[in-house]
Amino acid sequence: MPRKLFEIVKTYELEPIVPDVEGAEPFRFRIEVRRAGDSGLYQAQVYRVETLRVQPSFGSRKGAVVDAADHDMIVADDHIGGATFEGRSVEAVLEEVLARIDAVFGPSDGRRG
Repeated sequence: MPRKLFEIVKTYELEPIVPDVEGAEPFRFRIEVRRAGDSGLYQAQVYRVETLRVQPSFGSRKGAVVDAADHDMIVADDHIGGATFEGRSVEAVLEEVLARIDAVFGPSDGRRG
C-alpha cells in the first residue's frame, strides 16, 4: 500500500500576539495548509514559534564569559492546533484557524505586531 502524502500548499505566519502581561513574550504562530491527497480537502496544522536561550551546562574557566545563543524553534501547538481544521479551500481552512485563535486570544484589536 503506498504511503499517503500531503502537499503543503500555503504557509502563513501570523503577526505576533502581544499578551497584556508586562514582560511576557509575544505569541508567534505559523500555519501550514496542506492538500489531503486526492480528496479535494485541505487541512491546517498550527505551529508556535518559540525562542530558546541555549548556554553550555559546563562552567567557565577563570571567570571567562560563556556565550548564550538564542534559537527559534517551531513546535506543533496542541492548544490551538489540537483542533481539526478541514475544508474545501485554503481560505476556508485559514478562516477556521483564525477564528480559533480569536476564540483563544480575542479578536485582533491592535495587540498583534
